[in-house]
Amino acid sequence: MEEVGLAPEVQETTVAVRREPGRLRAARVHNLVARRPGPGEGGAGLLVAHYDSRPNTPGAGDAAAGVAVVLEAVRALSHGPPLTGDLMVLLADGEEIGLLGARGFADGHLWMEEIQWVLNFEGRGSRGPAVLFETGRNDLDLVRAFGRAAPYPVATSLSAAIYARMPNDTDFTAFRSRGLGGLNFAFLGGLASYHTALDTPERFDPASLQHAGANAVALIRELDGGAPLRRDAGGVWFNPLGSWLVVLPAAAAVPLAAVVALLALAVVGLGARAGRIGLRAVTGQMFLAFAAAAAAPLAGWALWRLFADNAPALLDTPHRLPHRLEAAGLALLLAG
Repeated sequence: MEEVGLAPEVQETTVAVRREPGRLRAARVHNLVARRPGPGEGGAGLLVAHYDSRPNTPGAGDAAAGVAVVLEAVRALSHGPPLTGDLMVLLADGEEIGLLGARGFADGHLWMEEIQWVLNFEGRGSRGPAVLFETGRNDLDLVRAFGRAAPYPVATSLSAAIYARMPNDTDFTAFRSRGLGGLNFAFLGGLASYHTALDTPERFDPASLQHAGANAVALIRELDGGAPLRRDAGGVWFNPLGSWLVVLPAAAAVPLAAVVALLALAVVGLGARAGRIGLRAVTGQMFLAFAAAAAAPLAGWALWRLFADNAPALLDTPHRLPHRLEAAGLALLLAG
């Protein structure tokens, strides 16, 4: 941190979290914090990554890669025009045992009152793009800024909707639960190495670091010194092709769906009048489509149980997933 021009301090604090009924997780954590002051006024930005890893894993992807992205972004930003606002850095302790370091910072650090946005960098694999998979509540403006600024934005609001219904957490949760706006990024490829002895620097793809860093530097410059971000009612975003990011407000979803439905009805009507489409066949195909959509989750569950019950030796990874996740997924898809 000193080598990239920061003046790090150690925030030492005790944090206790109730993880489940009747059980507490507590630790004395040592967060590494620093800030690079800017000449302007307004809210500051915070870059977050955790530096602890699971026992018995080198932790290259989770989470040395996130630390590397934060430090390299700070270094790269120092070689361009100076930032207007303050840029803060938190390298958190104790993420793996309950987000304890991030919670300790969010609960008790004086800088919390100044933070306007948070960027968190996580790792759940060893390769692939740094995907924007979670946002703060109603942070459509931040996603728009990401789409404008990042040279290679990769994001989907579907992952954010799914993640919100999962029991998983990252350090970003400590800030999101306090109403702060922000974006959460993670490497998702190479899941087989996650939390295992395979999570080594040699297996980690440096292109993933470059992707995360290039996007981070551009996004930080986009957000620096800007007007306070609006907290919109949310929206939808996705990559229809490559890294082209489409960002739509939530209010556009129903009208767009209505337009598509009307176009579909128009095509069916014109086809029926021309004798090229049979209404009975269309009705049958619609029924089959709905039936397939309903049956797919049940078929997937049944196939997975069949796989898990008959090939337990292939599922001895920490997350009870096959060693070759992509190959197993393709096999299940073809069987379905």
